[in-house]
Amino acid sequence: MGSATAPAIAVNGTGEGTATIPRIRQGTTAATARGGYNRGNNPAQQVGYQDGVNDGQQDRQTGHSFRPTQQQAYKNADHNYSQAYGDRQQYRDAYRSAYQQGYQQGYNGGGFYRR
Repeated sequence: MGSATAPAIAVNGTGEGTATIPRIRQGTTAATARGGYNRGNNPAQQVGYQDGVNDGQQDRQTGHSFRPTQQQAYKNADHNYSQAYGDRQQYRDAYRSAYQQGYQQGYNGGGFYRR
């Protein structure tokens, strides 16, 4: 699983202006490859992001400083964990990463994702 690229494709349908598209590791979506979260497929990311949005909004509304890693939810990182999701540490890692992104969105007034 290296950094192989897919064959060049025609961008404008005429064969001119070809582009090389990087091959994405199997199981990775375009959203996650760009650094975003496809919250529909990964429970840890979905829950972590939403918890982060909620806590970020709450901190901003109550006048707290930006402090995503100080929250209990971030420290525990196992909200809604189930053994069916596999390794607990992998769940925590994915949760924390999504939580930080969600917290930033929520704190900065961009909590777009709602359950």
